[in-house]
Amino acid sequence: MDMEQTSQLLAKAALVDNRKVTPEVIMAWAEPLRHVPLDAALWALNWHRSRSTDWVQPAHITAGAREYRKWFAQQQTKQRAIAAAPPRVEPPPPWVREWLDSLKAKDKEVLDG
Repeated sequence: MDMEQTSQLLAKAALVDNRKVTPEVIMAWAEPLRHVPLDAALWALNWHRSRSTDWVQPAHITAGAREYRKWFAQQQTKQRAIAAAPPRVEPPPPWVREWLDSLKAKDKEVLDG
């Protein structure tokens, strides 16, 4: 994340815990989170908040971002498995077979004359 994205993350955090977001705080958070994408950081913030009442720190965000990557990889694996699976074709109901047999019988009558 860059400074602007870090500011967005901290602003969202401040909505819940009323932290004071200053340029110094943004700079202090930006360095350890420079490798974390904003979407992963926001997910991690929500993930942390859903599990803990602890004051969120950069370490919580990086731990949550690791969980996000695991979750995202699992979702991609599931989607690939769904896409690769052959479509499930249900057999037709018995009346369809009976109808086809009756058509074949009528065709045979016409052909046999």
